[in-house]
Amino acid sequence: MSDPKNFLVVDAYALLYRANFAFINRPLITKDGKNTSAVYGFMRQFMEALKAYRPGYVAVAFDLKGPTYRHELYPEYKAQRPPAPEAIIYGAGKLKELLGLLGITVVSAKGFEADDVVGTLALQFASEKSPMIMLSPDKDYQQLLGTHCIMAKPDRRGSGLVEVHEKDLLEKYGIAFPEQFIDML
Repeated sequence: MSDPKNFLVVDAYALLYRANFAFINRPLITKDGKNTSAVYGFMRQFMEALKAYRPGYVAVAFDLKGPTYRHELYPEYKAQRPPAPEAIIYGAGKLKELLGLLGITVVSAKGFEADDVVGTLALQFASEKSPMIMLSPDKDYQQLLGTHCIMAKPDRRGSGLVEVHEKDLLEKYGIAFPEQFIDML
C-alpha cells in the first residue's frame, strides 16, 4: 500500500504505553539511568509503518495535560487511573524532541484526547485522494474504518504490523457498519 498520497496518523501514547510494557522485564536504560524502552518501541513500530506505507503525509497525535470535554460530561472520567509511569513521561518528551528533529508533524488539541484528534483527521481527510492509515494498538479506532481508512496495529510479537480493514471488522463481528463496533466495546 505504498503511495505518496497516503496519510499516516499515529496515536503516540497508545504506542508508547504498549512499548513500555513490552520491555517491562528487560528495559532499555541509558548510562544515566533513563528508561528509553517506550521511545525505542515507538520508533521501531513507527519506522515499520513508514517503510510499509511510504506516506506523503504524517502526523503523530499526543494528549495534552488537563481535562477534556469528557471530564465536563462525566467528572469521574479516568479518575481511578494511576499516574503515567515515569518512563512514559520521559519518553513522551524525548519522542516529541525526536519527531521535531525529523520534521514530523506533532498534533494535539486542548480539551481533546489524541484519539479524538486521530478520529477527526481520519474522518476529514480519508479519501481516494488521500488514503488514511491509523497506527495504533487501540481497538477503538476500528469504528473509523472505511473504504479509504485502515488501521495498522503492532503484531503480538512487536516485529511487524497487522492491517485491519473495514471488511475484516464487519465479517468478524457480524455488523453492518464500522460505527456499530462502539456498541461492542
